[in-house]
Amino acid sequence: MMYGLDLLGIAQYSKVALREFPRGWALGAFSNTFGDARPAVEAIIKSGKCPRVRIQLSWKDKHDYSTRDFPAIRKEALEWAGLVNKYKNVQWLFSGACEHKLNKRDATALAVLIQQALPCTEYVNCIMKGGARIDGTKYINEVHGDKAKSEKGREVFSFDGTPCVNGGVTDLKTKFAQCETFFLWDSRFNGKWESSNDTPRIDRKGWPDAGHIKSIIALAQDEGKINLAKKWLYKSHSENKGTGDPRAENPVIIAPIECKQIELKDDQGKLKVILKYYKPYSGGGHRYYAKKMGYEISRKQVSVWANGKQYGVIHPAFRTGSIK
Repeated sequence: MMYGLDLLGIAQYSKVALREFPRGWALGAFSNTFGDARPAVEAIIKSGKCPRVRIQLSWKDKHDYSTRDFPAIRKEALEWAGLVNKYKNVQWLFSGACEHKLNKRDATALAVLIQQALPCTEYVNCIMKGGARIDGTKYINEVHGDKAKSEKGREVFSFDGTPCVNGGVTDLKTKFAQCETFFLWDSRFNGKWESSNDTPRIDRKGWPDAGHIKSIIALAQDEGKINLAKKWLYKSHSENKGTGDPRAENPVIIAPIECKQIELKDDQGKLKVILKYYKPYSGGGHRYYAKKMGYEISRKQVSVWANGKQYGVIHPAFRTGSIK
């Protein structure tokens, strides 16, 4: 399994994507949904960091693809022929229709059409509920989100649609352990500060910065054995609504107790960071914020302490627990 960053809106943040892209990872991008992605993709390829690229050639908000869309998708595929021929050392994967609901006959026809347009590349059949899988030995099937099911055959998984910072990463790594590419994705990769944000694409400004990309890469680490007391929640990324709030995206603990601070300590008992009390949380409990991002606190497990009592063990890069 190769890890990947599904930087779907990379056309809007090419410089930071190039600086922070991890060596040996796969790159995912939309071809033109957020602008022409080819310059940004080529820059990362030229850096020598990226051995595999998966391009989503088209997107429709209503997912209502039909054979009428195929000529335009084929035309978009041909726009990539120059880069494909120039960088033959890269494994190129192309998805004709991102999250389609096509039947098997039409999905297969699209695969054939794109491979005829781009010989020596591999085709990815990217489905959503209602869409048909196709031959999993000849082609690669791609599924999205934390509810996705893994099946036999060649497969790609992406968090696309379900922010990876919201948890479940470790379980999904196990569930899709046999997949060829495991893409991490977060709402900011599409310019949305939060997944609930409904800002039109043309007006989005929540593009990822260096710290955010690093925090997503950190989720490739082993979370290890973790546990947290009942009704305690550790969020590696607090809410970020683009307000400029200095706490945005720093870790927050929501706990049923009120005290001055919560401490995170390493396995030697050394203090790693303090989360200061902020105020009550509207959903119940009390909020405590750190001044560092989760991936900066520690690369392994730390223990959670308050008032001299331990309340569990977490990995600061990963969301853990629940207030319910």
